[in-house]
Amino acid sequence: MCGDCCTLTEGGAKTWAICLDCDRKKGRSLSHAWGSFGTFLIGILVVLAAAVGIMAWLSAH
Repeated sequence: MCGDCCTLTEGGAKTWAICLDCDRKKGRSLSHAWGSFGTFLIGILVVLAAAVGIMAWLSAH
């Protein structure tokens, strides 16, 4: 991407270049992406905890 076709992101550990169309759609901040990633990780932990709980319940019976 050339400098005329992109803008720089804000709010991340690194600065990324994104296209102007994404910038017009308010895609300049990475906070939503990090929030989605955190929710994804928490979802995995909940599923694993449920699996461990079910296995513990089945082994007790």
